[in-house]
Amino acid sequence: MALSNLKGSPLVLLGLGLLLAGAAEATITNSRCVGNLQSPLSPGNSCTANDVTFILVGLGDQTNGCLNTSDTVSIYLGAQLQNTSGQTRYDIGMFVYDYLGTGDPTPNAFGGLQCAVEALRPAYATAGVTTCGPLNLSGGSGPFYNDDGDGCGDLVKGMCNNANVFMKFTSPVTLKCTDNVGPGTSTQPDGFVDIPTCATWGNSNKEVGPNGTCTDESSVEPGTGAKCNCAVINSNIPLPRIAPSCSCTPTPVRPGQSSACTVSFTNTIPNCTATTPTTSTPERFECGTGSFLRFKVGYSSAQGQVLSTASSPATPTETTSGSVAVDTTNSQVVWTPRNTTASGTSLGVIGPNESASMTYQFYVNPTVASGTTINQTVTLYWSNTGPAGSWSDEVAKTAQTVNCSFAVSNQATWARVSSFAAREEDGRVALEWETAAEVGTVAFEVERLDAASGRFVPVAERAVPAVAQLPGGRYRLIDTAAPRGQKLTYRLVEVDQKGAREVFGPYRVTVERERPSGLAKDQERDFTADFTAKTKPVSPRLARASQAMAKAAPAAAGTSTTRRARVEVSRSGLVRVHAQDLANALGSTLDETSGLIRGGRLRLSHTGQDVAWQPAADGDGLVFYGEAVQSPYTSVNVYWLERGTGQAVATASASAGAGPAATSFMDTLHLETDAIPGVSAPLPVEDFWIWKSLFPGFPGYDRAALSVQVPAPAVGSATLTINLYGFADSQRIGLSVNGQSFGEIAWSGSGPYTGTVAVPSGLLQDGANQIEIVALDAARGLWLDSFDLTYPHLYRAAADRLAFRAAAGGTVSLSGFRSSDVAVWDVA
Repeated sequence: MALSNLKGSPLVLLGLGLLLAGAAEATITNSRCVGNLQSPLSPGNSCTANDVTFILVGLGDQTNGCLNTSDTVSIYLGAQLQNTSGQTRYDIGMFVYDYLGTGDPTPNAFGGLQCAVEALRPAYATAGVTTCGPLNLSGGSGPFYNDDGDGCGDLVKGMCNNANVFMKFTSPVTLKCTDNVGPGTSTQPDGFVDIPTCATWGNSNKEVGPNGTCTDESSVEPGTGAKCNCAVINSNIPLPRIAPSCSCTPTPVRPGQSSACTVSFTNTIPNCTATTPTTSTPERFECGTGSFLRFKVGYSSAQGQVLSTASSPATPTETTSGSVAVDTTNSQVVWTPRNTTASGTSLGVIGPNESASMTYQFYVNPTVASGTTINQTVTLYWSNTGPAGSWSDEVAKTAQTVNCSFAVSNQATWARVSSFAAREEDGRVALEWETAAEVGTVAFEVERLDAASGRFVPVAERAVPAVAQLPGGRYRLIDTAAPRGQKLTYRLVEVDQKGAREVFGPYRVTVERERPSGLAKDQERDFTADFTAKTKPVSPRLARASQAMAKAAPAAAGTSTTRRARVEVSRSGLVRVHAQDLANALGSTLDETSGLIRGGRLRLSHTGQDVAWQPAADGDGLVFYGEAVQSPYTSVNVYWLERGTGQAVATASASAGAGPAATSFMDTLHLETDAIPGVSAPLPVEDFWIWKSLFPGFPGYDRAALSVQVPAPAVGSATLTINLYGFADSQRIGLSVNGQSFGEIAWSGSGPYTGTVAVPSGLLQDGANQIEIVALDAARGLWLDSFDLTYPHLYRAAADRLAFRAAAGGTVSLSGFRSSDVAVWDVA
């Protein structure tokens, strides 16, 4: 039948769910189809008549609806019949193909493997009754005209004052959700379920049923081979094509971190366009519409929890103005989308060609083991009553489930995107995002969804550098090609030290037209640059906690006779401990402590081994040589002082040297700052930190200018050895000192690399020197870890101190001391 008949027919009341379940007569399901009845019919000479036609097969009460073409629908079918002949047609039957399996060579109601069967019942018990009874919605349609007096109804043209004749299936029928034909003779899908049917009848009295008597559904059949009419009816049961999906990012994550999982769906319906609702066609019965539907995401509370409004930073969000809630009792996220098409705005309705998404943050419990895979099941639920009926009749569509999965690993990076926004500036779109943490992050790639192709395209020609700091960063990037005046969709791709890529988003944003106002000092932006990045400050709470720790007393608890004094050493050299500080730490008086020093009754130790010391020359405290520590866990080396027998510094006699004196020695300055954690890169076990991240092509991020104090350089060449880390196939840097370029270092492959270059004589100056490193070629940036400057050092003191090397038995000439009272310590 034509689509106009379907939508304009008075049978719309069937679509409203007015036909109720529960009838005196029962539909026969899983029965034989027309061609396989008691007297098998030949397809060649059967069903050639068209006296009785089903002009509408459509909605009754559904008990399980369609989600897509791989689903099934369970429904109390209703049909409208018409007798096109001028004579009575007897004992009407209706056959509907209901085989749900595969491999049926003739999937129709004539030659198919299985059909549901209904008769025109109830019929008046008295023969010859020509009046029509009222429509019986609880027991079926009828009573029907009964010319022959048996148990099955008959049709006469013009009967019942030309009223429509209705047949109702009194038991639910389960059908495949197929859509291969459209209205009329169309062979194109149109968003409605196709129902293969056959109508059967007898031309004469006592022609149908055993011995000519039709008693019920088991009796109906064609009176002769021609007396049936088979067709695939384009019903008024909407058939959506909902395709759910889910993805989580980042993956993997560390225990105690969270991943953002996005549940999405599309509902692409060929040859179907959402139309403005009409009185005759309710919203939920438009072509390709799914209703009523909601998603439930089940998770394990033993593995973690969904962050909600009460547990910032994330609240489940969705894109349809529908509803989303976290049900902690049942450990699930419940999302009810809203129709956003022209056909309406109802909650729980998915319109034709609608697409949407919902995103939630799942926090992984710190106790979850590394190597665990988090699996969360997304199930779509269908209901005939929906929100109005509190979803009391909902059915889980378990065959349509999808999974949200991500891995847990101790090797995951610690990048977290906390916000993403867009605003218009001087006719261009500026993107701004913040991260809550960056550990192991090298760069970000920014992509925008292209509406024409449906793909994400890069916003910039290359990745942008990351600040790679624990407090995270604030970023701003101009999207020069972004369209204005509409909502845009972006995503961020994080690139880590190993080259792994993690996707954050998508973020659907509205481009704001005004710049932010009232920014804090640390939030001020440089609107003259196309890209800016700035490390966020440490939170005030963490800063206060750090200050409190720095003021903690170093002395251990105990009596004055058992206490120990903790001495922290951060760089190698002579260390002096004043008597009063030592007395405070030991819990003794100043006089008592001074006596312990003079008598050598204090033991100095490091890792359980005795360390030599001597009283200070002015009598205030003691002096020893302390060494710095190289450790990824601490920057201080710890020595202990306690009551006990001390080891005194040995003394040796010395005399003036003979022969020519050396004027310089080769000294090495090691420079390193632990600024950026590199815990996920395969750095040496003794060093988990790097100094500086460099990224070519971005002014301000492509170079490092380092001030280096070089005491008393002598004439002669020096060497600079730099420890670097690359992430691409090739990297190259340029070097200069005090504005003079002196070389380049190039290397291939990712990972750590050490390069050495000669520094020409005369470039180094006494005191402050400026060494600049410029990244010239590095597709994903590079890291500076540390460097060593080896140079000829004059035997000249600075601030009355000099640490030097000398050949055994050699003579050196020392200068630069303000007094001839000089102590020499041999710490070989």
